[in-house]
Amino acid sequence: MDDWEQQLVNISRNIMGPLNARVLRQMGLGQTTTAPIAFLENACQAAPAVQELFKTVNRNVLSESLVLFGDKEQKMVDLFEKRVECEGWTGAKGMLVDTSTSGLEDSSLTHIVAGLTLHLAPSPDDVVNDAIRILKPGGVFGCTTPHSSHTDGWMTDLKAAFETFPFHAPLSDKERSQITEFGRWYDELWVEEYLKSKGLADVQVGIENGAVEVKNAKHWIEVFGPAVAWIVASEWDEKLKEEHPLSEVHQLLETFLEKKYGGEGWNVKSAIIVGTGTVCK
Repeated sequence: MDDWEQQLVNISRNIMGPLNARVLRQMGLGQTTTAPIAFLENACQAAPAVQELFKTVNRNVLSESLVLFGDKEQKMVDLFEKRVECEGWTGAKGMLVDTSTSGLEDSSLTHIVAGLTLHLAPSPDDVVNDAIRILKPGGVFGCTTPHSSHTDGWMTDLKAAFETFPFHAPLSDKERSQITEFGRWYDELWVEEYLKSKGLADVQVGIENGAVEVKNAKHWIEVFGPAVAWIVASEWDEKLKEEHPLSEVHQLLETFLEKKYGGEGWNVKSAIIVGTGTVCK
């Protein structure tokens, strides 16, 4: 695997595992699952939900099931196929698909997970509508989105680091838990009401509180670097980005964090909303 692929797999195994294990439990999937399922994980990096599915559901059941991973980027589908081969996820298949207009058959699946994607999607309502269309009556939809407090830990360090930069590094105080303009995916009460408004039954919404175990400053960059890149791209003007490329920003951040934590590891607070509901048709 390439370095970026291995980083995503490491995050999937070491950080995303417990969260997705909870999603599956809340969807009623686990060791007690005995009937074959038709499962789709929709656009979640290195497929942590499929990863946990193969840990918890009996392999004999999965051998008779349909297990899919979909993403609109070919490189992510390719990464999934590598995991299938390396980790023995027999029968699991990756496919190139748009999350909001999948083209999959109506009422064809039993479970769909949209992991850490609705707060980023340009049209999250379309993603949910398409999932409901694809699910069979009695099928279960599950989603995860960052809670408003999720960014507190890493943003505190980022703000402090930016203040030490040898140039002005803009950083607004706006909500960081979502990019899309639709909804309030960082608010568990809003998520609950939204899922109910889509006609889902047995809606359950809770918060998975935890911590990301950061090994060192370099590891922090690997985990939170994509978020930093988004902030720089969206809030810095072209002149500033040209004068101070992302590589320099990462180096300054690493230097700050090394000094603050003395080269040791630390925990970063995590809070993720977990929502599930059953389709009624």
